Amino acid sequence: MDIKKTKICAIDLEDDILSFLKKDFEVFEGTMGAKIDTSQRINRYDSVKLLPNYDFPANIQEYDILIQDMGYQKVIPYSEEEHVKKYITGTDIFYLYSVYPETLFNPIPYSSKLLNIELQKHRERPLIKIIFQGKIYSVTYKKYNAGENYTTGGGCFTNYEHIQNYCGKTSLSGRDVIPCKNTFTQAIFGNTTVGYSYQQIYCHPTTWENSVRKNEHFIPLLTTRAGDIISYFYMDKYDITIMLPQSENKLELLKNVFNELLYIKFSEYFPFIEAAAWKNTPMYFLPNQQELLDKEKQLTKKYQEDLSKIELQKEANSKQYTFLHSLLTDTGDNLVKAVIDFLQWLGFSNIVDADTTKKEEDIREEDIQVDLGDAGLLIIEVKGINGTSTDAQCSQIHKIKFRRCEERRAFDVYALYIVNNERNIEPLKRTRPPFKDVQIKDAQKDKRGLAYTWQLFNLFFDIENGFISKAEARESLINAYGLVDFPPTNLRRLGEPYNYYKKNTVICIEIKNLIIKVGDHFAYRQNDRWHKTRIVSIEENGQVIDDTSNGRYGFEVEKAIPNNVCLYLIQKPK
Repeated sequence: MDIKKTKICAIDLEDDILSFLKKDFEVFEGTMGAKIDTSQRINRYDSVKLLPNYDFPANIQEYDILIQDMGYQKVIPYSEEEHVKKYITGTDIFYLYSVYPETLFNPIPYSSKLLNIELQKHRERPLIKIIFQGKIYSVTYKKYNAGENYTTGGGCFTNYEHIQNYCGKTSLSGRDVIPCKNTFTQAIFGNTTVGYSYQQIYCHPTTWENSVRKNEHFIPLLTTRAGDIISYFYMDKYDITIMLPQSENKLELLKNVFNELLYIKFSEYFPFIEAAAWKNTPMYFLPNQQELLDKEKQLTKKYQEDLSKIELQKEANSKQYTFLHSLLTDTGDNLVKAVIDFLQWLGFSNIVDADTTKKEEDIREEDIQVDLGDAGLLIIEVKGINGTSTDAQCSQIHKIKFRRCEERRAFDVYALYIVNNERNIEPLKRTRPPFKDVQIKDAQKDKRGLAYTWQLFNLFFDIENGFISKAEARESLINAYGLVDFPPTNLRRLGEPYNYYKKNTVICIEIKNLIIKVGDHFAYRQNDRWHKTRIVSIEENGQVIDDTSNGRYGFEVEKAIPNNVCLYLIQKPK
């Protein structure tokens, strides 16, 4: 006799989970329905007739498992054609009803109520419900009888109507979770508590016996740091519910539920699954299986320890280099501090935040002073703005420069204006450079520099990748007249490749009177930053060679080169 597959009703699940389930089970792809955008009315006071857009199996009493993601969110536009009943029996024609000021109709609580009614149908054993949790909420509905032309109350329901409601009176959201000490938690979550989040907390259903709380049916799995329950297992003769947190990897979590809990504890639900047999219990382990499982646990523990070390390193790295992001986001004192941190990293010493030495009676001063010793003084004005700089903002530093020259009785003062322009916009979408031609020409004439923080951000990586030295970058900032530039000095221009192969890891380019060898590096500029890739092989007319002279060559490189970029050869210092 053929063994029937376990039937699973999948509600609002992602495609990777559906693919996993369909390998071994009979799966119905259902939904609680999408929210409906009703804002586009001809008259905002018009009412809108609606039909629920849920999808459940008609024979749901024959299903063994229901899996739902309560975090599913989808909004669709209202279409009148989709909300008209095609077949009508009798004179009552009921629709749900949306009226002003509602602009987003939510059918999910109504669907939840209808699903609950369907789940009350007689079945031979409890339905297993696996739920990725969501915040509880309620919606009050109105109904419209189109046949009799009157409205009536449609009821008030929550999105938890089809689940035993153990929701707390208040909802909480967060990401820090604590595992409970029980075999169910260990089976489902192991030692990992990273990547989970919650929007709802639950109350422990309680019965008391001799002043002691008793409820063997309800087992908390995860809690918040304050002890509020966010995940649980519940079982009685009518219901089996596994309430899970939201997860960055729902598929892996669901696999754990099946492999480590359901197949072992509820094997009778899975006659088609060989993995669900009794042989997975320790009593029937094969030779060496326990030892291998122990080794697996040790590796998992080491992995978690190593992962924790990496998290600490990431935190330290973020703290060390946070000034780079501040260059692109901040303004005022925070931006000045970020620029000072960058200048210190660049190798400048004797840097002074001018605001810390400024007296109340002092007139407008520069933001930063850099004492260059015998070479003079570098003064810097820093601004973080939502647009681009005005002429006055660009030239303010010039007035201060002459004041400093008079004080020092020397013309050894260098002036620089640095702006974090359009700081409310992603850097690659900003104006680059953020200065008008006339502003740049005026700066050249006045012998002062103009720079912007996106330049400095990219300069950091160009220095780290060896395209320019810190000393060269310092000279560029000090001696800039007009727009600051940080050109690499070790590049030989080659031009654009004329062919690309193997996902751009092989390029063809013509070489004239130049020796290029395997192990040399190409460079190219993209998104205002220099990149390099190593040459791993060279071919001419299908023959592998060691170096070039004149002609057309094919070069295989370690990292793919984008289309339509100009290539350069990084020349080694002589």
